[in-house]
Amino acid sequence: MKRFHFPLQPLRTLREQQEQAAQRHYAEAVRAVEAAEQRVRETLAELESGWSWLRQQMTDGAFTQRLESTRTYCAVLGERSKQEEADLHREQQRLHGAWEALVCATRDREALDRFFEKCRRAYDRQVQRAEQKILDELGRRRAGAEVGAGSLSFAKLEMV
Repeated sequence: MKRFHFPLQPLRTLREQQEQAAQRHYAEAVRAVEAAEQRVRETLAELESGWSWLRQQMTDGAFTQRLESTRTYCAVLGERSKQEEADLHREQQRLHGAWEALVCATRDREALDRFFEKCRRAYDRQVQRAEQKILDELGRRRAGAEVGAGSLSFAKLEMV
């Protein structure tokens, strides 16, 4: 019997490659979200440090110019914090899209895998039936040969 051949194997291979690409894209998106979260944490820590320093200068009676420059610095950090949070939100959106693409690619590959397994089981059953047919035929031939050989010996005995 001829070898098993899945007619949709090129499509199956393509779907596996698409799923792998979606996995890589998702992993990149996860790393980007983690990096954005880290930048937000660092910016917020720096902003908190700036405000703390400003409060300390106010209690120490610092010059107005120094207080104003520290306040401006904190305002810039606040804006940077907002920008970092907006970047984080964009990266989270990208992560969500990458997750959806990964789920879709996995679903498509799994559908083809199920069809492949169904075809493979049908082929295996067909092979098993063909092998059983051959074994049955061999058994019939053997039984026929034994019956034929037995009747010859019985016939020889009667002649004697």
